[in-house]
Amino acid sequence: MVSTFVPNSSLVNDAVTNVTSEPNRKITMDLGLVYDTSFEKMKKAQEILRDIVKQNSNLDEECVTAFTEFGDFALNLRFIYYINKGADIFGNMDAVNMEILRRFEEEKLEFAYPTQVIYTKKG
Repeated sequence: MVSTFVPNSSLVNDAVTNVTSEPNRKITMDLGLVYDTSFEKMKKAQEILRDIVKQNSNLDEECVTAFTEFGDFALNLRFIYYINKGADIFGNMDAVNMEILRRFEEEKLEFAYPTQVIYTKKG
């Protein structure tokens, strides 16, 4: 983020135009897939996310998908996309999320939830 300082004299003597610095809205999501997810399925998940962005005219074509970590109970996938300025933020978030749910279900990509395996010793 770039900070700009305006001297007090400019505020008093000149016209000031307030221009927003947000050209679009950045949305960051972390999606956790089950550990049974194969390499091919992880690549497919990334492909689906990029395609969802490409198909929605209210989104900037630029997006990021990255397999970020082997988490405690999930293979974590970071998804960053941008909603164009002036577009309905919540409506587009809803549309993207519903499409992720539909397409992941179609491809049998399973979301992970917190789980634990407990091992016990005898004796």
